[in-house]
Amino acid sequence: MTQGANYGRIALWIKSMKGFVQNSNVLFNIERKQMTQQSNTTLYNSSRLPVIQPCSLDTRFSPKRCNKCNKIKAQSEFYKRSAAKDKLQAWCKLCFTTKSAEQTKKYRRTIKGYLRYCFDGMVSRCKDPDHANYKYYGGKGIKVRYTFGEFCFHIITTLNYDTYDKIKGLQIDRIDNDGHYERGNLRIVTPSQNQMNSRKQQTWCGRSCTSRYKGVCWSKQKDKWIAQIYINKKRYYLGSFSLNQERQAALAYDRANIQLHGEFGVTNQMLGLYN
Repeated sequence: MTQGANYGRIALWIKSMKGFVQNSNVLFNIERKQMTQQSNTTLYNSSRLPVIQPCSLDTRFSPKRCNKCNKIKAQSEFYKRSAAKDKLQAWCKLCFTTKSAEQTKKYRRTIKGYLRYCFDGMVSRCKDPDHANYKYYGGKGIKVRYTFGEFCFHIITTLNYDTYDKIKGLQIDRIDNDGHYERGNLRIVTPSQNQMNSRKQQTWCGRSCTSRYKGVCWSKQKDKWIAQIYINKKRYYLGSFSLNQERQAALAYDRANIQLHGEFGVTNQMLGLYN
């Protein structure tokens, strides 16, 4: 093959390649134009655009200034109040709780506030099964046979405790432990006197009591019964008794109880433990 024929073939090949490239560019431009038109239709056609909802901000963390402490806090730090314009209290929870505690403490230092506190405790012990001492009161059928007004009238007028200073540090006690909270069965006593008017404990410090009598316990060190009595949280020794003298130890406690506490003392004979 001659050199001129080779040059002719190369020229034809180059010419065909130029046509291929031109056709490819035309096809590429057509495809790019179609894609551009399609994207423009997607972006600018309002009927096909997604609807964007307005963002709903959580107002619990919006700032609000407390009128008491003058601090800016989140709205979650304020109690709700339907009558307010922003439906929130003017004071924050901390200031509002502190104020409520101060008001409650101040109210408790009045005769009416103290009697309200005592009356609510009586009702709760007798009617609320979830109360810790319900089994000793409502569980045994003890009831409150007063309204709050009758209770206040009885304490202030009948028992003559008309000011808080008179009743401060005292407690309301039932004369008969098996009786109800009613007129004729209430009296005002000190905490020590109220403790004397108590039943025989079944347990002591998580352990069952060794004696069935009040004021008597068994001493392992002496191998004897010990009679003792408590006065103002202090224990006083009354004597030791042999194994078969448990009843004598109980009688010694009864004598000391009547002598020291008078009408407020509850003996084993009153509790019917000698039967």
